[in-house]
Amino acid sequence: MSFGLKIDLRDGATPELTRLINAATPGSEPFRSACEAIGAAVANQWRENFESLPSNRMGWPTTNFYKRASRSTSYQVESDGATVSCNLLGIRQRFFGGVINAVNAKNLAIPADAESYGKRPAEFGGALRLVVFGRGPGVPMALVATRAVGTVIEPKRGKGKGFKPVASLLGAKVLFWLKKSVTQEADPTVLPTRDAMAERAGSGLDAWWKAVRKG
Repeated sequence: MSFGLKIDLRDGATPELTRLINAATPGSEPFRSACEAIGAAVANQWRENFESLPSNRMGWPTTNFYKRASRSTSYQVESDGATVSCNLLGIRQRFFGGVINAVNAKNLAIPADAESYGKRPAEFGGALRLVVFGRGPGVPMALVATRAVGTVIEPKRGKGKGFKPVASLLGAKVLFWLKKSVTQEADPTVLPTRDAMAERAGSGLDAWWKAVRKG
């Protein structure tokens, strides 16, 4: 889902430029040229910010999420400003946070280890086993590598209900925790602050105006 932010042509403009902008005809070539300048400036600022973010908090091998966000950033000139956007799936969720519900499956598969980070359970083929750590509703569930250790409890398969113990196997490791939903905290550092964007927009506009006067 694309995530966009409208940048007003007057953001960060000096009083002199503000007067010129107010006197300009919206949609005219000079006006569009000014919009182009601020759109390009703030889009580059987004890319720089994405590139500066850490790959992940766990120190696991990177999936290059923010590098892909940088490559997915663009801007569009409009009649009264420019809209900068990033069309990478998940970037809006990172910025605003909120609840993530399982949609196409019964549960979300949350990576629990560097081995499973950035991957889906299907990529492990038959190497995973569904286990339930306890009895009753709300107990932790996970997908565990078949090289498991200790005695775990898993749902019975086929007819009947209930649970059965699973024999110990050497080297147990949980690769995914299974949950119906999770709540992700908002991360405002995904984008520059509004003040920083207004300042960058002003710098872009100022550079445009200097080029116009030289020309």
